[in-house]
Amino acid sequence: MRESVLMHRRHNGSEGRRFFGRLRRSFPGLESCLIAIVITGCGGVGSTMPGTSKIQTTTNLTAAPTVVTLGGTVTLSASVTYPPAETATGLVSFSDGSVSLGDATLDSKGIASLKLTKLAAGTHSIVARFAGNEAITASMSRPVVVMVMTPSMTSLNQ
Repeated sequence: MRESVLMHRRHNGSEGRRFFGRLRRSFPGLESCLIAIVITGCGGVGSTMPGTSKIQTTTNLTAAPTVVTLGGTVTLSASVTYPPAETATGLVSFSDGSVSLGDATLDSKGIASLKLTKLAAGTHSIVARFAGNEAITASMSRPVVVMVMTPSMTSLNQ
């Protein structure tokens, strides 16, 4: 195995000092691998390497309320996070089985919201899907069940 490291420091104005580097590893009979390293401040370390896996995201979905009368409003809220407690940016798609309910963009807190008023009477199993990007994976929430009742169904439950 042969290994070489090149590091240099650069001052980026308000961003402070950053250290940039490359590590090249080569193994007999295999192609060499280039790893790019960026160190920012006191410990912000990121690395990229061709062919490495993306960072895993988690998508969580809530609905409020989960029981509503026909024509009532249900608010879906999806949050997308990834380690070590970062918030994602991008698009979240909401669906009920194979039926698309709409899309929403994640805000600065990593939350996408969608208000629904036209769900049909019955039980709906709704999921949120985050599309992902070149650095982080796509993910899907666990289903949230929303029950839409007709006025006659409501009176039967009383």
